[in-house]
Formats: sequence, C-alpha cells, structure tokens
Amino acid sequence: MLKELLKDWADFDGAQHAIAVSLGLMPNDWHWVLENAKWVFWSNNPLGNMLSKMLIALVEQDVLEENDEQQYRCNSAFIPPWTRQP
Repeated sequence: MLKELLKDWADFDGAQHAIAVSLGLMPNDWHWVLENAKWVFWSNNPLGNMLSKMLIALVEQDVLEENDEQQYRCNSAFIPPWTRQP
C-alpha cells in the first residue's frame, strides 16, 4: 500500500500520512486529515514523532527517496534484503 500511496512525490506531512494509512492508523482521506489531524504531523506528540522517525528510517534504508525540496516517494530501485543473493 505504501508503494501506491507514495508512487509520486509527497511533502513531509503527506508522506507521514501515507505511512499512517499503510499502518491502518488514519483513513486515506486527505480532507479528513486537514479537518481533524494535520496537527499530528506538525506538533510534538507521540504519534507524530513516531511517524517522523519512521519516515527518516525509510529514507535511511533507501525504501523512500528524498529530494532537495523535502519531498518523498518510494524508491523504485529498492531491493529488499531478503531477495538479495548472499
């Protein structure tokens, strides 16, 4: 699901929302987020902090790409470690 949600570039809060949707924590409805939960991505709180750390970890592991404008998308060149030859 994350691959589909982040097939195109998304900003910081959009990428965090995609992660939250993939984990089943939020609905896949940006209008709902704007009305109810955008603050989660921009304030110091346990859920927002976790999503931010997950986003950073996914970039560090090359699952996601980050561009100079702090936008994120799935890395089409990512090869899962369990599929690599030893």
